[in-house]
Amino acid sequence: MDILCIGNSFSQDACKYLHDMAKASGKEVNTLNLYIGGCSLETHAYNIFFNKPYYQFEYNGVDAKELCRMGTIQEALTERDWDYISIQQVSNHCGNFESYQPHLNRIISRVRDVRPNSKLLIHQTWSYDPASPRYPSVYANNTDMYNKLKDAYSKAAKAINATDIIPCGDVIEELRTKEPFDLSKGGISLHRDGFHLSLTYGRYAAAATWYHKLVGDVLENEYIPDYEDIDIKILDVIKQTVSQVCK
Repeated sequence: MDILCIGNSFSQDACKYLHDMAKASGKEVNTLNLYIGGCSLETHAYNIFFNKPYYQFEYNGVDAKELCRMGTIQEALTERDWDYISIQQVSNHCGNFESYQPHLNRIISRVRDVRPNSKLLIHQTWSYDPASPRYPSVYANNTDMYNKLKDAYSKAAKAINATDIIPCGDVIEELRTKEPFDLSKGGISLHRDGFHLSLTYGRYAAAATWYHKLVGDVLENEYIPDYEDIDIKILDVIKQTVSQVCK
């Protein structure tokens, strides 16, 4: 399975463990994340139209800085016959559907011209940590941000006739109610800086969501990120939550 993500640092978070998670189950999943930090749909549309080589190519969760390759969306689209191509909005605008258009349609028009057989995905990103110091002023709090982004991504999926939505935002929101991650009870934050996912459980949760939607039952997956302080019981909570949300 080959997956192309036209994204930013949030798709970088989601792709970090997906290749290795699939490999642990004996399945081949190749990912390419097109990385520009904080890249919006408007910028993606501009870069496609003018064929700008501004993207770091991140293969299978490996940081682009280690590969030192830059390229265009057009080059990525023609690199292989992608099974899935995902799109997302930049996080501070993700709850405002008006910011999606006409850029979303312009991007998808080019994608369909080059890869008409690829299935389109909407990567539903997540609200910021409740304690984040960087909340955009348009959101009252993380719950307000979540409700608005959920609605906007749903509209986006309908607008492009997407095959599916990868509900990372739903999973992160639900995990915040679970004991290991309930901040009101001294739980662990799923973020490393208030908005990006934590390198351990946050990124694992995103990968598990992608895996469960596209690859197989995450409850049967035995992948463990290579961190000494990883708690297997907490990974089980994440897998159970992903399975519950994805139903």
